[in-house]
Amino acid sequence: MFHFYNMLGGKKNYYYINIGIFIYLLGGTFLFITGNLINSLSSDFRNPSVNIDRY
Repeated sequence: MFHFYNMLGGKKNYYYINIGIFIYLLGGTFLFITGNLINSLSSDFRNPSVNIDRY
């Protein structure tokens, strides 16, 4: 984040490449965290469609 802040005032070499890499890493981190969260939850919360079908 500090790198992007420092780029605001200066020359923007490789700006779009840096933003793309940042979004790619952020998305991968989000998917990894949600996957681990789903595996750590009980089986009742893993599949929301099962909870919907019960009613």
